[in-house]
Amino acid sequence: MNELPDLTIDLPSDREVTLTRSFDAPRELVYAAHTQAEHLKHWWGRGNPLDVEIDFRVGGHYRCVEHAQDGNDYAFRGEYREIVVPERIVQTFESRACPARLRWRRWSSPSRAGAPPSRAAPASTPPRSATA
Repeated sequence: MNELPDLTIDLPSDREVTLTRSFDAPRELVYAAHTQAEHLKHWWGRGNPLDVEIDFRVGGHYRCVEHAQDGNDYAFRGEYREIVVPERIVQTFESRACPARLRWRRWSSPSRAGAPPSRAAPASTPPRSATA
């Protein structure tokens, strides 16, 4: 069951999942929540402490380590491939638990004035030649 009633999940292909969610917040704040370490560490770690390193530029990298209550650390990292402020972020995502599975993530916000921001995250594995 979906615990977030404002979250829409779509399966456009057998290699892609799209999540769309609207936020009652200014577009710039939602964008900052996805691009600045001081914001990310408050929401991306499932409520657990999170170490965040970000070099937010095309070709820059990010790395996060979640310190879970079970005593384990869960690390993930990626590279920023495309940035259009404040509309879109295309990045890779790789988990330490599954290092051979590189995924592409895209965050986007409608460019229409007053349109609610959304987050779309295709979870597909690109051809091996496209990995960094």
